[in-house]
Amino acid sequence: MLLRGLSRWRDGQLVLELPDGTEEAFGTTPGRPSRGPVRIRVRDEAFFGRLLTGGETGAGESYILGEWECDDLPRLIEMAIRNRSHLKRGVPLFWVGAVGDWIGHRLRPNTRTGSRRNIHAHYDLGNEFFEVFLDPSMTYSSAVFASSDASLEEAQREKYRRMAALAAIRPGDHVLEVGCGWGGFAEFAATDLGCRVTGLTISRAQAEYARTRMRDAGLDDRVAIDVRDYRDIEGKYDAIVSIEMLEAVGHRYLRDYFEALDGALAPGGRAAVQVITIPDERYWRYRLRPDFIQKFIFPGAHLPSVRAMTGALAGTSLRLIGATDVAPHYAETLRLWRRSFLANADRIRAQGFDDDFIRRWDFYFAYCEAGFAARYVGDQQLSLARPGEASRRVLDVGSLEDTPLRIGRTG
Repeated sequence: MLLRGLSRWRDGQLVLELPDGTEEAFGTTPGRPSRGPVRIRVRDEAFFGRLLTGGETGAGESYILGEWECDDLPRLIEMAIRNRSHLKRGVPLFWVGAVGDWIGHRLRPNTRTGSRRNIHAHYDLGNEFFEVFLDPSMTYSSAVFASSDASLEEAQREKYRRMAALAAIRPGDHVLEVGCGWGGFAEFAATDLGCRVTGLTISRAQAEYARTRMRDAGLDDRVAIDVRDYRDIEGKYDAIVSIEMLEAVGHRYLRDYFEALDGALAPGGRAAVQVITIPDERYWRYRLRPDFIQKFIFPGAHLPSVRAMTGALAGTSLRLIGATDVAPHYAETLRLWRRSFLANADRIRAQGFDDDFIRRWDFYFAYCEAGFAARYVGDQQLSLARPGEASRRVLDVGSLEDTPLRIGRTG
């Protein structure tokens, strides 16, 4: 059944080596003769059953278990995205695993208690673990490459600059960061922009790291790091920044999130939100069928669509006044993270993580890189403000349209 489904493969060439050593070839490479085929080597026949009944999630689980390997995992997943309509018609059992995955996802809601549990499962793997693949700023979100030779650390600072501009931050402002991570943006805003910053996280490991970072940088008097849920924000702030935290909120709580921003933003202020998104036309199906990320990487994760967010905003006084998709920049960010992760696999093993864990994160990085490269998912930088209020000075964030980014560069 699987081979019959793969016979519909059209875009890109795939070579499948079966457990008995025989090979099957599928597809073509139209217009790209220099790009050879992607090769899959199946080590265990259990791979076929997992793929047939679980689709992408089953393929990921099979990869974690070492049942197959690939010579170019991101390109394979990107080709699978381009061929998805052909594959679904040829392999009709993808829905079989959906029920169990949906039930499992529903059992991990983002209530106050559930959010702490879900965040702990991912972000509290150990600060030293994330140091293995993140740049020195410890930034775990998409960078923005202003030039093709920019380093990852430089590109993260460019992202910070653009988010600060979208929030119209000025020297002396008191800035709220909802989801401050390890403190990269808070340090940037306090040092480069002359702001006071209150950063919120519900990860105690991140909070401990960020507080130590601020003490070491001499910023204790300008940056406060609080372990606090977004639903418990106190006070008013001149500007708000939230970078890839909204994915941990969930569809049910989208309005709660935007109401919290609305309640915390001072008159005339602006909020900048960077968030990974699902296209509107796939949002309903995405909510019904949890994907690999939700099952194996981020418990409780949820990517909103732009329409879902604007619908949630309708219950507040905030409105969306600008949006830019930086998806290609996230593909490059993930490529660099994956390269560092795999190059330091021995360091990860020394921290007590096994090979199944390493394959899990290898697939996660490749899966996300391919999704952004194919524009299957987006990464929106949003600017929010209240209509009719006096506008704050807005800095020029520049255009991303002419950014000379080369996906897959070797630098």
